[in-house]
Amino acid sequence: KIVYISTRGDSNNGGPPWNGIVYKSSNGGGKWLPVLKNVGGSSQEDWAYALDIHPNKPKIIYAATHEHGVYRSLDSGKSWSAVNSGISDMSTRSIAIDPSVQVPATLYTGVWRKTGVFKSITSGDSWWLESNGLKDEQIFHVAIDPLQPSYLYLATFTHGVIKTKNGGNSWFRSGLRDDQIIALVVNPKNNKILYAGTQGDGLFKGKNKGETWVHSQSGITASWATSLVVHPDDSNLLFASLYGGGVVKSIDGGQTWEDFNDNLGDRYIHQLVLNPQNSDIIYALTDKEGMYWCDISVGSSWLKIGDNLPNMASGLPTFDVDHPFAGWQTLVEPFEDIIENAMSQAALAKDSALLEMRFAQPDPNVVYMGTSNAGVYKSIDGGTSWQQGGLSGKTIWDLLVAPNDSAQLYAAVDQDGGVWASSDGGGTWERFGLGDYKVYALAHVPGSPVSLYAGTNNGFYQIENGEWQQKGLAGIVVTAVVTHPAHPDWIIVGTSNGSYISRNGGATWRKEPDVLNGKTITSISFDPNNPSIIYYSTTSHGVFKAYLY
Repeated sequence: KIVYISTRGDSNNGGPPWNGIVYKSSNGGGKWLPVLKNVGGSSQEDWAYALDIHPNKPKIIYAATHEHGVYRSLDSGKSWSAVNSGISDMSTRSIAIDPSVQVPATLYTGVWRKTGVFKSITSGDSWWLESNGLKDEQIFHVAIDPLQPSYLYLATFTHGVIKTKNGGNSWFRSGLRDDQIIALVVNPKNNKILYAGTQGDGLFKGKNKGETWVHSQSGITASWATSLVVHPDDSNLLFASLYGGGVVKSIDGGQTWEDFNDNLGDRYIHQLVLNPQNSDIIYALTDKEGMYWCDISVGSSWLKIGDNLPNMASGLPTFDVDHPFAGWQTLVEPFEDIIENAMSQAALAKDSALLEMRFAQPDPNVVYMGTSNAGVYKSIDGGTSWQQGGLSGKTIWDLLVAPNDSAQLYAAVDQDGGVWASSDGGGTWERFGLGDYKVYALAHVPGSPVSLYAGTNNGFYQIENGEWQQKGLAGIVVTAVVTHPAHPDWIIVGTSNGSYISRNGGATWRKEPDVLNGKTITSISFDPNNPSIIYYSTTSHGVFKAYLY
């Protein structure tokens, strides 16, 4: 069997050269040979986002490249040429071939930089724009109905699914507008059924040619969970935040989940927080729309609050390329087209995701918020109003408030690295060590308000008597740190490759549970009613429930 695959190698922090190569195997994957490389020259080495083989002429192959338009081979990949006459936007992402037409072929390609769809009826020799009804769409995939090829569907990052019934002459929206769609498939036996894969919101099934959509992912766990809260009055009532999927709710201890997104304007959630004075009130910290609030005792609708908190208007990546949570969204798309503007936009205080929210234990009216690129914000009225609380321009990966002093706090800071401390509620800050490392997580040592644990890109650290000492896991990226509520000397950490536990204050470590191996942990939560139950949120497999004894 002949197989083609497109690859992209390491690149310069998202920029060229991209080391892109298309490979061919003539024996079903046993051996591979490069057939298309060096697209755009040695300074570019562009890669192909999509490959498609003519369904009736298998020697004819098309490649939609990242920045250099469409390439075509007429001889099974031996030679290639660019076929872009009439294409004004070279950011092609997908190729769809009309299976009902022999030669010349009818082709469609969707582009990323919001130009629309280009069509060819000359096998790619010439193209024209078909954009009636399209406006500012970033197109990632084009799916053609094999039974009715005049029907095409676009997977977009800005307006969900978009459909045409007349071969591209006109387009209209067809659902899932709040989701970023990365894949679309039309059922080849029943073309009324479609499937859409999203970034962070799972799989959807479309009925009546995309007129209605429902989640279709029973048993699928491939979602990016960022946090989980357990209701203190009901251990079976769970809420989890998904990066791209909003909020989901479980009423059976995590066995089944349902969407909990009414009026939630941004489904890229970094953290859920329970109000310590009223556990029916939940806060959601979002990527681009600030903070939302929901009172589950009266309904399931979210309300946007905190108008003077920063919002991320620019759409810049929250996670740098070397951050352990950086995934496909940072390394590839949709942000490459704004890299050139990153420096000027990052300086805007309003352009910030909300990452961490901490209530002060001595006085729950005092709340601190860690942000991306805007430092710390502080509220003294329980989160109703906010003001800047220092470290302006910095990204705060974690915040810690002293259990006995609402004015004493610590921040894990991205820029300049290490831990920073404030003893006056964020009025002034000073460095607190570990400046040579990236610190992702902080926790108090139980019973010692002046001693801290820190998870870094080089293991686990503890500060005692003013000095940081490594306490194991050298060379391991530690992304989350918690202590067991019932066993103060038990420390559980999440890493970029599973979880570790120490039952002796960090003297020795054991990697467990095994099911988490290979998975990046974003947060760790305990059941407040049964601390032997622990929940791990991951970047790739949703939430795991485990038992610690």
